[in-house]
Amino acid sequence: MIRTFVETYYQPIIFLLLLLLLIPVEPVIRLLELRLDGTFATILSAPWRLFTAHFIHANGWHLLLNLANILLLTIVFHRYFQQTQWIGFIFFSALFISLGLWLLSNLSSYVGFSGVFHGLLFYFLLTSIRDARQAKQKILLLTAIVLLVGKILYEQISGGGGYLSEMIDRSVAVDAHLLGLVSGLLFWFLECALTRHQYLSG
Repeated sequence: MIRTFVETYYQPIIFLLLLLLLIPVEPVIRLLELRLDGTFATILSAPWRLFTAHFIHANGWHLLLNLANILLLTIVFHRYFQQTQWIGFIFFSALFISLGLWLLSNLSSYVGFSGVFHGLLFYFLLTSIRDARQAKQKILLLTAIVLLVGKILYEQISGGGGYLSEMIDRSVAVDAHLLGLVSGLLFWFLECALTRHQYLSG
């Protein structure tokens, strides 16, 4: 049973372990966080931060929250983790969110996986609707999408924060959640367009 679980989920398991390696201590955070208070030249001087910022967290609670999110995502959408698109999506979404935050956000710095998580969730929901055959499944997935979009819009209106900000000792980066959602939609459209092009070409 354990062997079957590992064989099925080895990709997200490795990913979780990699996240655990980036323990949220101050020297690591300073080295890997995305600085948003400088020019684009400043960002290019340390381009790794465009990606590493999404794998480091403000504190242990922040890390545990995102690990729990990823674990839940792995269980619910396990069949998509057996493919490789999700790996490409993570890098696409991380870059999209980082550049979007630099252009649009008032934050001075950013760390955390929640933006990419929202994008990955949205991408999996859209893919699941496309693959679903039963009307009940489509309705359930569509309801989940409406709730997710509603959550993001509410965060934009309310500004997020509250007890979660106190727990992670930082402002909740609601703009990262919105940018993650947009990245999920864009990646899904690109994947559909590529699949359609390959089908017509073949």
